[in-house]
Amino acid sequence: MDSNEIQDLKNQLVLLEQRLDQLEVVGEPERASRRGMFKLAAGAAAGAVAGGLALGSQPASAGTGYPGDGYFFSMTPQRLYDSRWTTASSGIPAGKLGRLSKGESRVISLKDGRDSTGRVTTSDLLPYTTGVFGITTPVMSITYNLTVTQPSGSNYLALAPGDATTAPATSSINFATTDVANSGIISISADRELKVFCGTDLGGCHFIIDITGFYQTQSYVLSPLP
Repeated sequence: MDSNEIQDLKNQLVLLEQRLDQLEVVGEPERASRRGMFKLAAGAAAGAVAGGLALGSQPASAGTGYPGDGYFFSMTPQRLYDSRWTTASSGIPAGKLGRLSKGESRVISLKDGRDSTGRVTTSDLLPYTTGVFGITTPVMSITYNLTVTQPSGSNYLALAPGDATTAPATSSINFATTDVANSGIISISADRELKVFCGTDLGGCHFIIDITGFYQTQSYVLSPLP
């Protein structure tokens, strides 16, 4: 593929993202979630083509905390968490469910894939991978789609690894009074956990997290993908 073809593809992806941004998502968090996943996939595809790499072997390079020799693996989007679930259906403690209020934070597990009710459908979706000499390592970073639903006022959410003690300096998503979705890459803790901080502005919200792929240290990409 020559440089002109690559540029044409990138231009088409930019136009696609612009059209997706025009979609009305008010009252439709699931649609917003799918839109965010599509935008992330389009961006990843553009980067893979421009770099002449297959998506399944793209080196990770962005951001402090990501594995310097990591490789990216795409996967079928999978729901990890929805604050609207109930303990009865998901088995998640009540203290880790429900609306997140301003100034609050919550540590959530990313270990298992779940269905729309919260029931575990894929245990150890992000497993520890055994490499040479029996050394194991967890997934270090994930690509995600974050959806805010039923917000009560303007505020923001910031994501960090599960063992973070302070909120990041930047937000992961900003919201007002309508449902909104965003995508990104985030490092996670060795326990496969993520910490969600809600800002101190006005409102709280429910939120949904889906995983679309992960980064794994190059030395340990020897076992089958989940």
